[in-house]
Amino acid sequence: MFLGILLFALFVTVLLGVFNYKKQPNTLYLVGLFLAALLYSGSHFFISSLRSVTLSVIFINHFTPIYLMAGPFMYFYVRNTLQGRGGLAKKDFFHFLPAVLQLVAILPYSFSSWAYKQNIIQRILADPAYMNEANFNIFFGANLNFGIRLLLLLVYLLFSIRILILFKKEQQTKKYKATISWLSYLLASIFLLLVSYSMFVLNIFSDPSSLYSTTNNILLTIAGFSFCLFAGIPLLYPHVLYGAKSPSKKKKPFELPYGGEELPTNYYLNMAREIDELFEKKAPYLERVFAMKELASVLGVPKHHVHHCFKSVFNTTFTAYKTKYRIAWVIEALDHHDFRNDTIDGIGSAAGFNSKSHFYTIFKRETGYSPKDYREQVLRG
Repeated sequence: MFLGILLFALFVTVLLGVFNYKKQPNTLYLVGLFLAALLYSGSHFFISSLRSVTLSVIFINHFTPIYLMAGPFMYFYVRNTLQGRGGLAKKDFFHFLPAVLQLVAILPYSFSSWAYKQNIIQRILADPAYMNEANFNIFFGANLNFGIRLLLLLVYLLFSIRILILFKKEQQTKKYKATISWLSYLLASIFLLLVSYSMFVLNIFSDPSSLYSTTNNILLTIAGFSFCLFAGIPLLYPHVLYGAKSPSKKKKPFELPYGGEELPTNYYLNMAREIDELFEKKAPYLERVFAMKELASVLGVPKHHVHHCFKSVFNTTFTAYKTKYRIAWVIEALDHHDFRNDTIDGIGSAAGFNSKSHFYTIFKRETGYSPKDYREQVLRG
């Protein structure tokens, strides 16, 4: 039965990856979460139920760094889904530090011989208590390793739940019904999975000899059903599984994730504040080549999100917004002592305008004067 559940989960994981890696890159965090759960569940199944030496040698310990990435993957998926974000900030990579430390900790074991690993697995199968003595990790014993793993997942789960609760308080629940429903069921299934596996692990370490007991088999069965529920939830939400509402529907311009639901308003408000701050402090509008694509790259968000931000928050276009800053800069430069010896054409070029004619046309349209008349009549008048 458990093997069937693992194969089912693998099938769902592959579907999520294949249908979403281009359409919804954010879903790759969900794929990472499913993969971590799949490897973790499989390793327990191979040693406690199947009792396969070969499969246990392959799966036991080698993939533990991925287990520690399950929490961050879950958190990034929930956060980015609710905030409409499409990537990771530099500080987000610190969340992977425990996985990196774990990778370092298992290097000696990972590079040991097959015979050495086989001997360890055989001894554990003969005497489960030996698990506490095996040199799997140079930093922690098996007890602490399992504890850290489950505790970290719990912490990330609580933070993910907190984000969802705050979102429900701030936004119109009906407007994002599908998104909230999907994430609620996902987090609930992860909680059940965490509780069932915690009971399974606690039972083993409180009494190692119970690894093959009836009680442990019951706990493993409960964990299996929890895992089946976890893996099966995406099937209830085709837009998550396939990355779109319906294969037959054409993609609308600036279509937003998750069944066409709009992204939260506060996401665009925060983006607008970032854009204002960027233009005020770093003046990117002075660059001759600074289009919406470059702005989206600086912000680390999709281009169509930037377009939607200008439309819904600024109530203008990117070009008009950029032009406003350029003209304001030119007006200041025309009367500034630093530009006293510069020609008007030179000031226009420094403001990012590509040609003299374009500069003069835009300036007169915005101010009602030519640059020369503005300097002579308005500034010096």
